[in-house]
Amino acid sequence: MIIRGEPMPELPDVEAVIDRIKGDVVGEIFKGVEIFIPDPIQLPPWPEFKERLVGAKILDIWRRGKFILFPLSNGFTFIVHLRMTGNLIYCHPQQEIHKHTRVVFTFENGRQLRFTDQRKLGKMYLVPDEDFSGIKALYTMGPEPLSEDFTLDVFNKLLRKRKGRIKSLVMDQRFIAGIGNVYGDVILWQAKIHPQRCVGELSSAEIRGLFHSIKEVLHESVRNYYSIHERPDWFLMGRREGICPRCASPLDAVKIQGRYSHFCPRCQPG
Repeated sequence: MIIRGEPMPELPDVEAVIDRIKGDVVGEIFKGVEIFIPDPIQLPPWPEFKERLVGAKILDIWRRGKFILFPLSNGFTFIVHLRMTGNLIYCHPQQEIHKHTRVVFTFENGRQLRFTDQRKLGKMYLVPDEDFSGIKALYTMGPEPLSEDFTLDVFNKLLRKRKGRIKSLVMDQRFIAGIGNVYGDVILWQAKIHPQRCVGELSSAEIRGLFHSIKEVLHESVRNYYSIHERPDWFLMGRREGICPRCASPLDAVKIQGRYSHFCPRCQPG
């Protein structure tokens, strides 16, 4: 089976980026911003974006769904959405500029934070703290699946309000934050639920299993991000090889909302 499509950063991938740069950028002060293409800057317009950012100190860095948020000392929050191919790289200014570099942020210590993005789909925003009303995808986002507030009771209440295919729902950022096509496949495989099953068909036991699968897969992926993808028993390894790691059956794929969902016909009967 051919694995189709390019993965888009999801909750564990964004957490990995934050973990990689947090110790370097928190406490740093923006000295300058160089833009190579204007596409990433969404709010406010570029001149105002630069004016507000320069001189501000990064107080923290955290994640909401697939967004990276940098609270600043001037009462604003700098927000980055990596989209499909975006990345943030902290480096020395003498390091060669990658051909897909779109924006370079220089700090007062001379170091730089570079935003690279081959597809040019990444987005950046600078908004007043806690005012996400101008970013619809962030403003309407569902609960964080790794938060303590996301309980089985909350999950059941959310499901009662929704219809349609379970894979589409799991990927809906208005339902749950941070899960996309790839980790949605892993979650449903672990829960032994076919991606085309209708929400209303799921039993109480399946709903409970799905809830725990969401928690376990995401926790495990965040904790062991750089090693888990190579584990023989991990679905993503089987996904690359086209074989189910649990039963060794050939994997299959079905197109849902324009993306291919991979599953095991034997472990996840329709």
